[in-house]
Amino acid sequence: MSEKPKLIVPLTKSPHSGRSESLNEQDWYKGLQKALEIFEPGDKILIISDVQIAGEKHEADIYFDTLINLGADASNIETIRAGEETVGQIHVADREATQRDIKLVFIVTATHYSRVKWIVWFDNIDAVVIKVGGLPRKSERLTDFILTFLFPIIDILSLRSTFLKKVIEKRSEGKFRLFK
Repeated sequence: MSEKPKLIVPLTKSPHSGRSESLNEQDWYKGLQKALEIFEPGDKILIISDVQIAGEKHEADIYFDTLINLGADASNIETIRAGEETVGQIHVADREATQRDIKLVFIVTATHYSRVKWIVWFDNIDAVVIKVGGLPRKSERLTDFILTFLFPIIDILSLRSTFLKKVIEKRSEGKFRLFK
């Protein structure tokens, strides 16, 4: 019996303007390259994001267009405009994979990896998490580093819903950085 097809979810990581690295060096771009590298017939790539920064293309559109430019077939890519933050995106992906009875694979940046592994473990989600390299946005390095250690504490203290509410409120005000 063959292995189940995969639902490949590159978790989004700020592809918007303002990065100083070349595109080929950026972590989010390397995530899309990895998604295409592991893609096999029958798989789907799912982009989950509802991040819209003023004056920029929607994050999901940037990911979709970049996948097409990298050679992906549009019929193998789906987008869901939901999830302004990592936890929401993970839960949407889990729901989609469960409904489709398909193997869930997250592609994550190195700075996102530990937090995603924690959330997947803590929330008992059946998923493979693949880490990619590349250079993160400079302004997010500190945030991701802090959240690597802070997020498990937030969960252990049962403060996740309070934390996520604050994150979503900030993002609705156009603020996308927790720490500067």
